[in-house]
Parts: sequence; structure tokens; C-alpha cells
Amino acid sequence: MGTLNIRSYRPLLTHVTLMFLVLLTLTSSCALSKKSLESKTPEDKLALAMTYYGKGQYFKAIPLFEELLPVYRGTDKRAEIYFYYAKAQYEMDNAIMAGFHFKRLYDQHSLSEFAEESLFMHAESYYAQSPKWSLDQTPTYEALQAYQNFINIYPTSERVELCNNRIDLLRDKLERKALEAANLYYRTRDFRAAAIAYENLFLEFPDIENPSDLYFLAAMSYYKYAERSFIDKQGERYKIAIDKLKLVQTLYPEHPEFSTCDDFIFRSKLGVLSASVNMIYTKPLDERVPAVNEAIQSLEKAVWMDGNESYESQRQELLERASYINVQTHYELALLSEENQQYRWHTDLVNISNYYLDSFGSSKNAREVQKIRDYSRTFIDRF
Repeated sequence: MGTLNIRSYRPLLTHVTLMFLVLLTLTSSCALSKKSLESKTPEDKLALAMTYYGKGQYFKAIPLFEELLPVYRGTDKRAEIYFYYAKAQYEMDNAIMAGFHFKRLYDQHSLSEFAEESLFMHAESYYAQSPKWSLDQTPTYEALQAYQNFINIYPTSERVELCNNRIDLLRDKLERKALEAANLYYRTRDFRAAAIAYENLFLEFPDIENPSDLYFLAAMSYYKYAERSFIDKQGERYKIAIDKLKLVQTLYPEHPEFSTCDDFIFRSKLGVLSASVNMIYTKPLDERVPAVNEAIQSLEKAVWMDGNESYESQRQELLERASYINVQTHYELALLSEENQQYRWHTDLVNISNYYLDSFGSSKNAREVQKIRDYSRTFIDRF
């Protein structure tokens, strides 16, 4: 077994001894400091706290202010102590704590010389908590409310201008968040949410930049929402899209997308007509006749497509389809009706078939319609 070499441990022992002496000195110093503070009067402690505060040593000032608050309860001095305590918290970046105490100070000492600044600092504390636009904006809304509350209570204060500047900055942040949310809805094809979000932007931020582009995006959102809707909802939603697209043209006749609005107005009108035709098959047989007649009348009156070959072609396709459905519907009714009603249905069917063949004689369904007409004529001749 080797011999213990004390010399090799001497540096370590020296280091440990030195640390012990330093710790002993600090402990003794703290004890003496604590004893020294306990011997001081409240006035001396307040003077020391204010000295620390003035030097920016807020972590030293705060416990002294906390100790003095109950001592000065019920005196005029308490408002001053409470104010600097809250201000020290604010300077230490404890904005949540500071905001709470500034508001409490105002509520408890609303007639003191520190009341106005306390209410202002309450708003400033929320302002300090307001995060970047992409995060939860609850502190931003609270800051807006706090600044407005200050302006309402102190309308002639020199701080009102700063409050209004702060309000503008906070609203810019909320506007950015709302705009980004609307754009995200649009990019992810949640067009109903996008339309609502864009329109809420106009209501909440009437001075928003480039409103014409946002009105256009709102209108397009309504169109795309209608386009992706169920058949029974499409007609009404296309009509809303038409109104929104026309609104863009009315408000912004120089908008670069004015002609695009025209294009989608035509598409929406076609959508309304297409929906009316598509809805025919969803109805019971005995309700199809008035539905198909209404669809055909709407298509025949759609003169707004004249001169536009593309849309006129689509209108004709819809009219052919509706007319063919009309023939089919009358044929089914003629076959299923009571014997005393069959003559009337076949007579109507001949007239409807003639209309179809006169208008769409070259269509793929023309031969079938001709056979149906011939069948009805034969029935009438035998009747």
C-alpha cells in the first residue's frame, strides 16, 4: 500500500479553504446587512429603496418597497411607494406583475398625484406583453382597451397623443394577423372562411391598404365557395357571388381585374342556371314539370350572354339538357298516369318533342326524342 502524499493535495486544500473563507465572509456580511436594515427606521429604508431605484438596482429596491407597503397603509405616502414598487417591477421586465399593481394602485388611489401615470403604465404594461402578429393577440386587445380607457378618463392629458400612436401600432398588428389569416384560408381552399375573413377586415379596419384587392379576393372566395357547394346550395351562393363581383366593379371601376369580374359574373350566372337544371332530378316526378319549365324560361331569358360565343354555347347546352329532361319527364308521366289523363300527357309530349327537335335536331338525344314523339302520335291516333 502506497504512502499518502500530502503535497499533491495541497493546492486542492488551499482552494477549498479559500472558498470557505469567502463564503463565511459573505454570510457574515449578509447577516450584518440584514441586522443593519432591521435597525433602520421606515424613513431610512424608504430613502435606501429610492437610492437603489435611482441607480437601477431594482432587485434591491423591490423587497424594501414590499416591506414598506403595509407600514405606510392608510397614509398619503403609500401611493408613492406603491408606484415605485410597480415601476421597479416594470423595469425588471415583469410586465404582467407591473400591470396588475399599476391598475390596483389606480383603483386604490385614484385621487393621488400618481393616479394618471399609474393608469397609463397599466396600458404600457400590456403593450410590453403584446407579441408579434403571428402569436395569440390577447395582450394586444387588452392593451387597446387599456389605452382607450386612459383616453376616456384623461382626455386632456399630454399622454393622449402617445396613446393614440400606440393604438395605431397595435391595430396594425391585428390587421396583419387578420389579413394573413384570410390569405391562409384562401390558399388552403377554405373559401367560406376566407370570404368571411376578408369582409371582417373591411369592418374592423376600414383604412386598410389596398382595399380594392381585398374586395376582389372576397368576391372570388364567394364564387369558389359556390362552385364547391352541394347542388341544392349552389344557386343562391352563385347569386351572392354575382352581387359581390358587381360590388367590386361599382366601387373600383378602374380595378385591373374589372374584366375578370365580368368573366366570373358570367360564370356565376351560368352556375345559377346549371344549378336550376341539376336540381330537377332531385325532385319527385310530379314536381319536375314546374321545375323544368322554370329552368327553361330562365335559360330562354338569359339574353345577357348574347354576343359571347363561349357562354352562349354553354347556355344552349343547358337549354338542350333541360328540354330533354322535359321530354323525359312528360314521357314518364304519360306512361304512369291514369288512362283518362294519358291523352293530355301525350298531346303535351308531342308539342314538347317538336320544340326540342326544332331547336336541337342535331343533338345526340334527337333520335330518342323523335321515337318518343312518334310513340305519342301513335297513341293519340289510336285513342
